[in-house]
Formats: sequence, C-alpha cells, structure tokens
Amino acid sequence: MSPTSRFPRPTTSDITKIGIELPAEASEALDRELEFEQVESREARTHRLSTGVLIGIMALVLFILVTKTSGEAHFAFTDALAGKELGTMSVSGFPVVLVSAIACLLAAGAFFMGRSRHTLTVTAGVVAGIAIIVGFLSWAAAGRGLPFQVAGQLQGTLSVATPLVLGALCGVMCERAGVVNVAIEGEMLTAAFAAALVGSITKSIFAAIVVGIVASVLTAALLAVFTIKYFVDQVVMGVVVNLFASGLTGFFYTQLLSPNAEEYNTAPIMEAVARSSGAVEDSVLWPDFLRPDCAGIYRVPLHSAGVVPAVAH
Repeated sequence: MSPTSRFPRPTTSDITKIGIELPAEASEALDRELEFEQVESREARTHRLSTGVLIGIMALVLFILVTKTSGEAHFAFTDALAGKELGTMSVSGFPVVLVSAIACLLAAGAFFMGRSRHTLTVTAGVVAGIAIIVGFLSWAAAGRGLPFQVAGQLQGTLSVATPLVLGALCGVMCERAGVVNVAIEGEMLTAAFAAALVGSITKSIFAAIVVGIVASVLTAALLAVFTIKYFVDQVVMGVVVNLFASGLTGFFYTQLLSPNAEEYNTAPIMEAVARSSGAVEDSVLWPDFLRPDCAGIYRVPLHSAGVVPAVAH
C-alpha cells in the first residue's frame, strides 16, 4: 500500500436506500473520499533515530581521527609467504578518512530525515557501514611502514565469525518461533564437548558430528521444556542453561580430557581430498586448515572445521 491511498466512502444514496435520513453536513462528509497515510510506529521511529545517533557518533569519531591521520595507507592483498602476489594498494590516509567521516555524517542525516522511506535508510546504512570500515582501516594503516594485511584479516574473520554467524542464525530462527533463546552458547559448548569426546574415542567424524547434534538438541530441549511447558522465564532459563553447560563441560574437561589428552582429546582428521589439476595453485586466500600440503591434498582437522572449537585446542 502506498503512503497515501484513497478509498471511496459510502454515498448518501447508499444510506437512503436503507431508509436513513442524514443531516446536510453528514451527507457532504460522506461524499468525500477517505485518505490514509502510512504512519511510522513508535518502535520503528525509536530504532531509526537510535541508529542515526550511533552513526553520527561514529562520524564524530572519524572526524577526530582525521586530525591524527597523516601519510599513506598501504593495503596488501597477499602475505609474505604467498606464491603469487596480488599487489599492494596505496591511498592517502587523510582524504580517505575525511570522506568516510562525511559519508557517515550524511548517512546519519538520512536516518533522521528518512521517515517512511525504507530504501533511503537501507542505502544510508550500507554507506555508513562501508565508510566506517574504510575510514578506520585507513586511519590504522596510515603512516605505517608495513602494509595492512587484508588477506590475513579476512582469513581470521572467516575462521572466527563462522560459528558466531551460525549461532546468530539459530537465535533468529528461535525468535521467529516465539522463544528467546539465550542458551545458544551452552548448546554450542555441549555439542563441541560431546563431538570432541566421541570423535577422539571412535576416531569417526560422522559419529562425532551426530553426537554433537544430539547433545545440542538435548540442551535446547531442556530450555524448551522449562520455558514452554512450565512457563519459566526464557532469559533466566537461558542463563541457567549456559552456566550449567559451562560448569559441566569444564568439570569433565578438567577431570577427564585434560589428564588423558592423547585418548580423549585428539580430534580426528577428515579424509584427504585430492586437488584437481585445473585448480588454482595459489592458496593464499584459503585458511590455514584448508591449504594443501606438500603432496597437493587438503587435510581438514575436525576442530578447525568448527565442530569442536571449544575443546580441541
């Protein structure tokens, strides 16, 4: 529906057909058309204004950093050990940070003025995100002797952010189902512990994955039973599940896995995957656990694939 829509109102003839006589003022009012305007809710307005304030604060920080930026910023897209060089990009730090600050300021203004304009606020959010990242990286790399390693940062981001993103998706699905799942950390912790233990004992990756899924589902079922059936507060129960999982896995790790690491904390390794002849030889963009060895094959440890991140290290 458009922000302003028009709908015909009942006419005086429609009223007189059923035998009702109206005053002259009421008859004139019925002959007019209704106009509906899309009104922004209080929650949406609060969210929009708070986002604009946050982006404005980031713009202020970038303006402060402009005064402390000098020299050129160098960005290297490959590390020193790469087989192929992708080159280094050099930009002047001061103007880049300044432009980023101005872009953030304009984006903040768009949020304050973007009432009932979803496209404008989305575009402003994307522009602000890019400007903040580029501005801070340019400030950090300006005037430094060594270039900023972009590939290394991307590698670390993918390795660390993958389990966090999966947990966030779990929270979104639970939120859509009507349950505030605060116990995601506990579910991931019990799954990691169970997968590490079973994988170390059976030396089977399949068994480790299945047991990890079952342990996580049982932990989630504990939250579901108390919150849905017995109406326990969802946030309080989620915190309790996190503390329970942390204490339980910590106790068994100290008493069982740590003293017997060779037997109970040796994560299995996936089968070697042969690299095709047409594959790209440069492996600099792959994480460490996905780089081929000297034989030209990939060996992916189970813990590096995100199955047992909390116990195997």
